[in-house]
Amino acid sequence: MRSFLEQNKLGKYNAEEVKQKEEVKRQELEVDEMAAKATKVGDRCEVRVPGQPVRKATVMFIGKVPKRYFILTMHPHYVLN
Repeated sequence: MRSFLEQNKLGKYNAEEVKQKEEVKRQELEVDEMAAKATKVGDRCEVRVPGQPVRKATVMFIGKVPKRYFILTMHPHYVLN
């Protein structure tokens, strides 16, 4: 299987695809950092989780959490102020 992927430059053996994925991830991190800078504790927001109704909440924490916890990203256009 690995040799097939290497020969056909698929998956992690395709350098262009890996670079594109890294670029997308970097852009998502930039958007999240900008949203964190624009948000302050106590702001009202909407939390959107696929398959569940929209909930209104108050921002209680801004920062990074360990990966084992479920992380919701909040974008600036969700802030209700």
